[in-house]
Amino acid sequence: MKYVIIGCIAFTLFFPTNGYAADLGFSVQKKVYIGDEFPVAMTLSGGEKTIGTDVILQYDKDLLEPMRVTQGTSYATYNPVETQRVQAAKGLIVLSGSASVSKPVSATGLFGTVYFRAKKEGMAKISYVYEKGSTSKTGVVDVKGKDLLTKPPMNVEVLVQKKNIVSMVTTWLSEMFRFFPFFAKK
Repeated sequence: MKYVIIGCIAFTLFFPTNGYAADLGFSVQKKVYIGDEFPVAMTLSGGEKTIGTDVILQYDKDLLEPMRVTQGTSYATYNPVETQRVQAAKGLIVLSGSASVSKPVSATGLFGTVYFRAKKEGMAKISYVYEKGSTSKTGVVDVKGKDLLTKPPMNVEVLVQKKNIVSMVTTWLSEMFRFFPFFAKK
């Protein structure tokens, strides 16, 4: 018995768990300029088998304008169709991904990407609409219908600034290197 306890302690020390079955996060620039279009990637992590994920994303509609929403690679099927994913008057984006019960997928990878245009100066908040135990909000569902999110998904803030001469020159140079790759460092 003593060796079993020591083995369990050693296992948890060397192979810690993340404490959740699935998690939703963001990959995003923290600072943009008015007029910039920038991606906000919604990411899944945790690795548990899932048959679906529903995302309701809330954004600051005064500072940001969604240009398009693209599906990720986590699921075979995504709904609604692209033109119906944005509810601009409410500042919401809705996206659902699903897999077959007989072929669940791992809760990892890119769920989807929202491309925003920065409209006005300020601190823009982007968040998942989440309520523990609710099936009408953001959630990741396993094959038994259980929500795999055991903690609220993270929120993110993006600083939208006015362009200044330094940012304009930097943007111009990065565009030059993009169109004329022979200038880029090798």
